Amino acid sequence: MECDSGRIRYRRIIVYFLRNSAFAYPPTLLGELLRSGSFIGLHFFIIRAIGTFLQSILSYVITSWVVDLLAVNFGSEKNINRSAQLVAYSLTGYWVASILGIIPWLGWLAIIAGASYSVFLMYLGAGPLKKTPEDQRIVYVIIAIVIMMVAMFIIEGVYNAIFFAGPVSGVFWHRG
Repeated sequence: MECDSGRIRYRRIIVYFLRNSAFAYPPTLLGELLRSGSFIGLHFFIIRAIGTFLQSILSYVITSWVVDLLAVNFGSEKNINRSAQLVAYSLTGYWVASILGIIPWLGWLAIIAGASYSVFLMYLGAGPLKKTPEDQRIVYVIIAIVIMMVAMFIIEGVYNAIFFAGPVSGVFWHRG
């Protein structure tokens, strides 16, 4: 019975992540479209939206595994379901704030505030969810965030190199 309830709980976490991620990124991308005008084209932003969503899924999976792998080094409980839950719930602040991405200057400030709040949520959740000792929490969260950011930059770089650089880029917005 525990296995089934664990699967159901993990499915709920995945649904929570996918739903919030899907609603958070379109306003920011729409804001970029409105600011850039039509010279780049709608198809660029559709490709960008799909890519951003896929990048967020990949970043979430990598970060969940990294948080789980780091757990032993910081006296935390090694439990992938709890790690996935911690990462998904800590991203809530960022998702809510990114909805304001449609407003040019307010959007960036809101996203920075939301990202900061997400770090705070991860710090608060590391104790109850991962059973991280108080003296290890700050270092655990900082290392997890740094690794997550490095993973996101690598994923973004590979994505941009594949779809928006060199001869391949002409396929997507060639005006021939």
